[in-house]
Amino acid sequence: MGAVHHDEYAEASAQRELTEDFAEQGIDLTRRDGVVQLRGHVETEERRDAIGERVKKHFPHSEVRNDIVVVRATPPTEAEEVR
Repeated sequence: MGAVHHDEYAEASAQRELTEDFAEQGIDLTRRDGVVQLRGHVETEERRDAIGERVKKHFPHSEVRNDIVVVRATPPTEAEEVR
């Protein structure tokens, strides 16, 4: 029972940090069979990696799968050539 309670606390704490520290509300954190999976979209690789590292601190004895996708929201700097 203690491990389950700790995992629930860790999950709530991690979700709160994502919202407060990273202003990320579209990141899903799910746990199953000792694996923590992150899904969602961010704008940079650095942000994705920082979120993954922060979540790992909450689940030091679990595998954390960071499946967050980087989606650039900035326009391209040069025109694309269509052939």
